[in-house]
Amino acid sequence: MSSHGHSGAELTRLPLSARISKQNGNCNASAVFGQREHIAVIALTPFVAITAIRWRSLSPGPVAILAGLCAGLAMSIKPYLALVAGLPIILAAIRHRSLRPLFTPEACAAAAVVIGYGAMVVIVFPAYLFTYAPMVTATYLPMRKGLAGLLPLPIVVITASIAFLRQVAPQGFKMGGDASPWLAAAIGGAASFVLQGRGWTYTAYALCMFAIAAPLLHVRTRTLPVSVRIGGFAGVVLIGFCLSLSERAFPPLERRIQALAKHPRLLTITDHVALGHPLVRQIDGTWVGSSCVQLLAAGAMLLQNSSQPTQAEQARLDSIIHFERRQLLADVRNGRPDVILVDTYLQGSVPFDWLAWANSDPELQTELSRYREVEDVGRVRIFVDQSSLER
Repeated sequence: MSSHGHSGAELTRLPLSARISKQNGNCNASAVFGQREHIAVIALTPFVAITAIRWRSLSPGPVAILAGLCAGLAMSIKPYLALVAGLPIILAAIRHRSLRPLFTPEACAAAAVVIGYGAMVVIVFPAYLFTYAPMVTATYLPMRKGLAGLLPLPIVVITASIAFLRQVAPQGFKMGGDASPWLAAAIGGAASFVLQGRGWTYTAYALCMFAIAAPLLHVRTRTLPVSVRIGGFAGVVLIGFCLSLSERAFPPLERRIQALAKHPRLLTITDHVALGHPLVRQIDGTWVGSSCVQLLAAGAMLLQNSSQPTQAEQARLDSIIHFERRQLLADVRNGRPDVILVDTYLQGSVPFDWLAWANSDPELQTELSRYREVEDVGRVRIFVDQSSLER
């Protein structure tokens, strides 16, 4: 396996914040369908609707328990969305000056699902909680945008929601108005978006959906001025357009790979999930990796080169990088990929030699020596098992 490519020297020339902001500025994660986020927001919507029904002093009936179970599923899928479910019922508790809204059947059902899921993780997957999660906390969570890059979207969306709400239902903007639970859910979505810190559009789905729902549920088209109708429609279309923006980070690879191997076993060496997915489905291949990216290693290297870690911190970061290499080694050995795609950038913007990074492990270098580079397409180097080429 040849070892030419971009040097990682530029990595030390940019501070972590600059590199991350540059990467996020060019980030195309908006083109990645966030299935978890979509499913979680859909599952959470009945819970917010039940909260809105109780807000109006109505009884939702037994269906409230089902809504609570769905909300528990949503929070298990994406814990940040607990803010979306929590803020409306906290607002209800403040309004009634009572803790009873916190212990409704749906709230208890949601809590039961979350607690049960947490217990299952601890019992069945302790390695995730005690081994993998600390590595994620150390290397992945610090890779985030600054507040200046995160706050504009929530501010604009919430402001537009309130402005439109005042036009369609002025009374709905008051503390006791019927739209308050939906606005609270939207604010919870905004908080979730900011806390996640990535700025990716699919992390704003909860914010946008509930911000649209708050005024839309109060629209009376017969009494609505034409200008308000047009403005509201344009706003919804604009939000939908922004959430659907698609930007391709990698060149088209489907035909090139299919010409090299039919239904190949595929593996990537990169920190960008969009290199291997959804490509592996498009070529009707088989993914042989135990993870989709070497993102923990990328975060560790960024921290090493942008800060002054203590000796203990340096050792911890080195162990995370070593963990990623050993995992990659196991994937190559066990999966026997036909094709390996190697990226030449770190965090999408910093030239980096991922092949040299992998070859620094002697055992991994031995495994990768079975592969030969057949093509260099943009930022992607394509390597194929030499035995496959000889067949």
